[in-house]
Amino acid sequence: MRWPLPGVPIAFGGLAAAPGPALASALPEGGTGYGLVALAVLVAGVLAWCLVLRRRVAAGAQALQESRLTAEAARAQLEAEMARRLRDLDDTTAEFRAIVEAASAGIVLMRDRHIVHCNRRMDEIFGYAPGEQIGQPTRIWYASDEDWARVGEEVYRKVWQGENHQRDVQARRKDGSPVWVRMSGRALDPANPERGLVGIIEDITREREILGEAQRARAMAEDAARMKSDFLANMSHEIRTPMNAIVGMAYLALRTDLSPRQRDYLEKIQGAGQHLLGIINDILDLSRIEAGKLMVEHIPFSLERMIGNVTALLAEKTAAKGLELIVDVADDVPNELIGDPLRLGQVLINYANNAVKFTERGEVAIRVRRREAGEGQVELYFEVRDTGIGIDDDVRARLFGSFEQADSSTTRRYGGSGLGLVISRRLAELMEGKVGVSSTPGVGSTFWFTARLGHGPAEPSRFVPHAELVGRPILVVDDNAHAREVLGEMLRRMGFEVTALDSGAAALEEVRSAEAARRPYALVLLDWQMPGKDGITTAREIRDLPLLDTPRMVMVSAHGRDELLAAARRIGIQDVLIKPVTASLLFDTVVRLLGHAPTGEAMPVPAAPPALELSRLAGSRVLLVEDNDLNQQVALELLRQVGMRVDVAENGAVAIDKLRARPYDIVLMDLQMPVMDGLAATREIRRLPGLAGLPIVAMTANAMAGDRERCLAAGMQDHVSKPIEPARLWACLRRWLSPKETPAAAAVPPPAPAAAGWADKPPDLAPLAGVPDLNVQDGVCNALGRASLYLALLARFVAGQRDFPAHFATALAEADLVSAERFAHTLKGLAAQIGAHTLSDLAEQLEKAVRTRAAAAVLVPLQADVTRQLRALLAALETALPTPPAAAAPPVAVDEAELAAVCSRLAEALAADDFASGALLETHAPLLRAGLGHRFPLIAEAARSFDFALALEVLQDAMNSLGLRG
Repeated sequence: MRWPLPGVPIAFGGLAAAPGPALASALPEGGTGYGLVALAVLVAGVLAWCLVLRRRVAAGAQALQESRLTAEAARAQLEAEMARRLRDLDDTTAEFRAIVEAASAGIVLMRDRHIVHCNRRMDEIFGYAPGEQIGQPTRIWYASDEDWARVGEEVYRKVWQGENHQRDVQARRKDGSPVWVRMSGRALDPANPERGLVGIIEDITREREILGEAQRARAMAEDAARMKSDFLANMSHEIRTPMNAIVGMAYLALRTDLSPRQRDYLEKIQGAGQHLLGIINDILDLSRIEAGKLMVEHIPFSLERMIGNVTALLAEKTAAKGLELIVDVADDVPNELIGDPLRLGQVLINYANNAVKFTERGEVAIRVRRREAGEGQVELYFEVRDTGIGIDDDVRARLFGSFEQADSSTTRRYGGSGLGLVISRRLAELMEGKVGVSSTPGVGSTFWFTARLGHGPAEPSRFVPHAELVGRPILVVDDNAHAREVLGEMLRRMGFEVTALDSGAAALEEVRSAEAARRPYALVLLDWQMPGKDGITTAREIRDLPLLDTPRMVMVSAHGRDELLAAARRIGIQDVLIKPVTASLLFDTVVRLLGHAPTGEAMPVPAAPPALELSRLAGSRVLLVEDNDLNQQVALELLRQVGMRVDVAENGAVAIDKLRARPYDIVLMDLQMPVMDGLAATREIRRLPGLAGLPIVAMTANAMAGDRERCLAAGMQDHVSKPIEPARLWACLRRWLSPKETPAAAAVPPPAPAAAGWADKPPDLAPLAGVPDLNVQDGVCNALGRASLYLALLARFVAGQRDFPAHFATALAEADLVSAERFAHTLKGLAAQIGAHTLSDLAEQLEKAVRTRAAAAVLVPLQADVTRQLRALLAALETALPTPPAAAAPPVAVDEAELAAVCSRLAEALAADDFASGALLETHAPLLRAGLGHRFPLIAEAARSFDFALALEVLQDAMNSLGLRG
């Protein structure tokens, strides 16, 4: 019987096998024993397989248990780490919360303009309880919906663009009180506005209060500085105007026939006046420097010309004391420079005046050397050396301190305020320089300063003579060793062969020897005053020598006296040079006398002594623009004494008319004048054809910071301060006027102005004694002591100021403060001129009130006081004056329609810059004057000055105020 074997795999030791043919062949076919074996094998395989599976399941279970244990351990570790990190996060959050809460500024998180979170400081700033603002809209910080919307629009427009925004705003606290805050904001994520923004808010209320206090303090300081500046300007003008009379009249009186006692008195008056003027100038300069208002200029200038101006002012003083004045400028010092010639000259004059003051005999020398050169700049060293009393070592260190002098005996003997040297030090420092002094008592002193200056335009080679003149022998004769050395060195640098001797006798012997050696001198320069043989005697004896070729001779002297000029002409001296001799003047004189002036180039006329030079300016036509009668008289006397022809214009507008009518050689221009001041007039003159180069010199009592700068900016070339010092005026005239070839006859001064009917009989001033507020003595003094002129001034005052109350009131009612201020200013000056001091003071107060835009509570009482005082004075004058003033012209009836038509035509002409506007004004002057009132003169003067825009503006204002429609 065969046992079937199932066809399933049997596993042995993990290997699977299926019964195959080999196994089947091994079993006995059909035997039972074989079936049992197969079964046993099968069972054994199954058991083995089960064992293997069991082992695998056990191993898997063990691995699973191990994995479970590992996972539980990892979970426990993760939970511990998460707990630690949560604790750290809580700690960090607490720290940040503490920082935010401790911040001095408010910090807020906002979403959709609602407060999500804010710190304690935010609640304190806005006055809320802790947490009370959370959830509230930011509207609670603003006083109105409009403010909230406006600020939010600007803030969110910027923060959503990724920008920081900051602004100062006035917010509102919970109780409604205002608080100034500075808000800063930034978006957490500009791309995701839903996240909101963070704001930083600071309380700046106190900061704003401090800022406001600082601004008020600054305004008060500026007001104080302005008041100080105005006070100094007013005091300068008020002091200098009478000083002009004192110094000027004393100068004029000294030129008349006087007794010795009278001359002594007047010389002392003039000396005291000049001394007082010097103190005033020093005080004003020091005030400007201390206030930081004095600035140095940076303009092109000629060093030689600047030094020439200085020596022109010193020449008379050194000549009066018999001192030599020497100028020594090194050859490598550039002449064309950029800097402030006025301040350089001021320091030199301060030094030189002291040198002259403290030197009784010997010399005063000005030396200039080049100390350091840089790119585009040069440092110059200036010194003034004298042979005076010297200074002790123990006081030298204090000289440049404020209000310091050598000692009290110096003050008593020589005078002085002690301000000049400290001013010099400050000026040198402004020019990036230093100052110093060296001195030996009994021998002399040297004061020096340095200044850093710019190079001017490139200079051609100076002082190079014609080739034929190089090496020509020149003899210099001077007993002063320093002057001889300087003059000889200048000639040597020019290429001449120079021999220098110290006496006339030595010069005669040298001329003989040179003739014998056939090397004769081409030119001899002789000092005038020498011991033994003076220059005149030496020149005469040289002329009398038996020479084949007599040298040309030039007299050199520090004293330009008439006897020298006369003697020089008699003995045939070719020229006279006044010390100090500049290099250019010396070169021009030598080259001209030796007959080799450059082809096609006119040589400059050599300098002449002051008297001769001024006489050669006689016949020059001068336009004096001055509104003050007293200053007019002083200037007229000074100018006419040297033969100048002088016309007077009382304001800038009249000056322009006169300049259109005839040519003038120079204009002397006051600054403060009615109608048109000096600055405006100068600007208009410069616009006139052919007058761009006309010399215009400011002649004014204004001496404050910036006055000279404003004059130069307006187109003036120079500035002469009042009181007028004749030496400064002469120096200015010589600087700007070309000498006339033939001295003209002195112009005859016109008769003094007088009122009609008063010139033929002595005036009687007795009736004026009863006029209140009228100092007749002062008034007559202001009128040069001439009673007839004073009466004429009173008559003009009555006629001109009768309408002041109406004109001033009209200007004030129409808010025309410019005209109102001008009316008050004019009244102030005229009242002071006639001696009505109380009225002048009241008018000055009124002028200042208008200028400072004072309140009506201040202005109206002042206006009433001035009106009352003026009317009382006018009434008294009309009664007291010998001849009543001429009656005013009858009023013109005003047709409003006609006035409107004329104004419209005039406005059209002015708008078109049509010169026909002048004809319209002249034709309809009575109607326009009556209809437009106080505005008519302003329109007329503006149109006459071709300022059509200003005239049109004033006319339109007048038409609007009067309701005129064309």
